[in-house]
Amino acid sequence: MLKDLIEAAIKVKAQEIFGEKLKYDPQWRGPLAEERVLTDARFLLYFGIFFLLWSALAFYAFTYKELDDVLPEGDGWGGHIRRILEVKYVAVGFISLAALLIILYIILARWFPKFILFTAIVSISGLFIAIVCYCPYAYIMYGFGSVFFLSSLVMAVFCTAQFVILVTNWQEISICSNVIKESSKAILSFPSLFLLPLVEFLLCVVVAFITVSVYKFLTSLDAFYVYLFHIINLLGLIWLWSMLAAFSKMSRFGSYGTWFWTWSKENIPKMTVTRFMGKTLRYHLGTLALGSLVGPPSRFVNFVMRIVDTVKNYKNYPEHLKSEPTNLDRFSHNMDSDAYVMTALHSTDFVNSAEDAFNLQMRNSDNLNVSDVNDTAGFILRSGKILAVSITMLLAWLFCEKDEARNETIYTVLLIGIGCLFVTKSFSTLSRDAVNALFLCVVEDYERNDGSLQRPYYMCPCLRNTLFKK
Repeated sequence: MLKDLIEAAIKVKAQEIFGEKLKYDPQWRGPLAEERVLTDARFLLYFGIFFLLWSALAFYAFTYKELDDVLPEGDGWGGHIRRILEVKYVAVGFISLAALLIILYIILARWFPKFILFTAIVSISGLFIAIVCYCPYAYIMYGFGSVFFLSSLVMAVFCTAQFVILVTNWQEISICSNVIKESSKAILSFPSLFLLPLVEFLLCVVVAFITVSVYKFLTSLDAFYVYLFHIINLLGLIWLWSMLAAFSKMSRFGSYGTWFWTWSKENIPKMTVTRFMGKTLRYHLGTLALGSLVGPPSRFVNFVMRIVDTVKNYKNYPEHLKSEPTNLDRFSHNMDSDAYVMTALHSTDFVNSAEDAFNLQMRNSDNLNVSDVNDTAGFILRSGKILAVSITMLLAWLFCEKDEARNETIYTVLLIGIGCLFVTKSFSTLSRDAVNALFLCVVEDYERNDGSLQRPYYMCPCLRNTLFKK
C-alpha cells in the first residue's frame, strides 16, 4: 500500500515538472497534415535587418576590392591554396569520392549496420596504425618537423579511444545500430535528400568566400569602426551557416516524420521533401533564425559540460549535483535539433518545441534502454566519416606524390582532406538527423499509443524491443 502511494506521488510530481503525457489522438495523420502557423515571426524580422546590413557591407567590399585579392599572394598558405585551385578538377574528384564513400556507408547500413561498423573501426585502426609506424620514419628520413612526428602519437591515442568506446558502450552501440538501420530505410525513401547536403555545402562555400572578401577589405581600412564591422562579418558567417544547416535539418525532419507516421510506407506522399521545404520557407524561417542564433552557444555549453563531466570526480559530490550535467546536456541538445524536430512535427515555436522535446524525453527516460541515442549514433556515423576521409586522403597522397614535390603533396592532401571533412559531415548528418527525428517520433508513439488493436504502435517491433525496457 505504501509503495503504491509513493509511486503515485512520484507520477504526480513528474507530471508537475515535465507535463502530462501525450494522449491518443485518432485524428493525428503526421506532420504533412498538421495545420501550420507562422512561428517566431519577430526573429525573422531581426534576421532580415541583420542580413540587409551584412549584404550592404559585402556589396561595399566587392565594389572597392578586386576579386583576385581575396587569396593572399606568396609562398604561404595563400600560395598553396592557389596551386590547389589550379588543379581544382583533381580536388573535386577526390572530394566527390569521399561523398560517394559516405553515401555507400549509409546505404549498406540499411542491411548490415553492425558489420559495417566493425569494418569501419577495424579499417580505421589498421590505417592509423600504419600511419603511426610511418610517421617516425618520415620524420627521420625527410625531416617533416615535430608536428608531423607528434601526429603519430595523436593517432595512437585516437585508436585507443575508439577501442575503449567500442568496448565500454557495446550495448548502446548494438541498440543504436538497429536505429540506424531504420533511419537508413527512411533516408532511402527520399532519394532527393542526397541533393540537400550538396546544395548546402555549395552555399556555405559562397558565404565563406564573401566573408573572406569582406575581411580582406576591412583589413585595408584604418578607422575606429572597423572592429564593429569585423564582428558583424563574423556573426554573419556563423548565423548564415547555421541558418543553412537548420533549413536542411527541418526539411529532413519533416520528411522523416512523414515516413514514420505513415502506416504503409508505399503510400508516402509524393514530393514530400519539396513540400516540407516550402512549408519551412513559408512558416518557420523565424524559428530557424532564432535556433541558428542560440544553437552555437548551446552547443558550446554542451561541449564545456561534457569536459566537466569527464574530468570531474563526482564521488565526493552530492547526488543532485551529479545529475545536473546530464540534464543540462539534454537541454542543450533540445535547444536546436530536437526543437526543430518538434517544430516540423507540430508547428510550434522554438521555445515551446525545445520544452516539449525535453519533457517528452524526461517523462520516458526510465523506460529507455539507452541514455543518449544521438551521441552513440554519432560515434557510429563518425567512424564511417573518418574511414571515407582517410581512404580519400590516402589515394590523394598516392596520386599527388607522383607529380609534385613532397612538401607540396602535404599541403595538397591536407586541403583536399579539409574539403572531404566538410562534404562527409554534410552527408553523415542525413543519418544523424534521421536518428534524431525517429527517436523522438518513437518516444512520442510510445506515449500516445499502447500497442493494442485500437491504438497500435507505428514503430516496428525491432525498435520497440531494443529501445524500451521490457
